[in-house]
Amino acid sequence: MSLHHDRLRAQHGYPLHQDRTEDLETGIAAAVREIDELRNENERLREALRAIARHGTAHDLYPTRLVDPDTNVNERWWLRYIAEMDLAVRNAAAHALDGES
Repeated sequence: MSLHHDRLRAQHGYPLHQDRTEDLETGIAAAVREIDELRNENERLREALRAIARHGTAHDLYPTRLVDPDTNVNERWWLRYIAEMDLAVRNAAAHALDGES
């Protein structure tokens, strides 16, 4: 701004330079709160991944089935398939947590 402009502002009671300290402090405080919220959310999600990595889908992977001998091979195939899906879910969760110390 020019010296003339500064003089006019001072004559009419306006500050020469607007203080933005309060705005900066408010912005910094808001950023800190948001970072804290993101850290909490991150920890909540990581705990969910830890549980999945440890326990998988947490369902009975080997239910008691009453079947006749002719369908037993098919039943065993499906049980293995379900167990492999559960293992894949566990491995995906463990892989997502690989960066964890």
